[in-house]
Amino acid sequence: MNNTVRLVITTLAVLGFFAWAIFDVIQTQVERHDAIAGRAFDMAREYRGPLGAAKAQFSDSWNDYLNTTVDSYNGGNLDEKSYSDLVDRFLAIGNNYEGFITLSTFYEEVGECVDADLCDFWTARSLFGADIVSFYHNMYPVLERERMDGHGVDGIVSFVDRMNDADRGAVHRGFEFQFMRSNPDHANAR
Repeated sequence: MNNTVRLVITTLAVLGFFAWAIFDVIQTQVERHDAIAGRAFDMAREYRGPLGAAKAQFSDSWNDYLNTTVDSYNGGNLDEKSYSDLVDRFLAIGNNYEGFITLSTFYEEVGECVDADLCDFWTARSLFGADIVSFYHNMYPVLERERMDGHGVDGIVSFVDRMNDADRGAVHRGFEFQFMRSNPDHANAR
């Protein structure tokens, strides 16, 4: 009986240790997720504040330029060279290039933050995803030229690729406790 009691106590101690270790791992993962989601929200404060006006002005200028420049006769379709020239002409007008630099720098920071796993992709996707993808699609000739010249736009391109992968359901996700978080994008990415 004495050996049975020791065996039960030892078994309970080992089980208690494993339960504590599992709880500690889960708690660490939740805290880490909160921290990386928090970084994306910190970036959103900047984006909604000072950068919000720059984004609105840039978008309005781009839409106005397209409406007055592109012939709607053929549905607005342009070949690649004509579109590249159109973007270059747009960026040469007024302070459009400064707006481009401001936004591309911020979107690059978001992409790099996600790539470095310092910001949560799903949070960044919810906060900035549509804007980054629109910016990339609208300005891709310049962004691709900059990428080919070795200038830092890999974060934007990587983020857009991840957005496309998420939309197709082929998501690049690391180990996460998905059951611990409710994420509205998670349900839509399947």
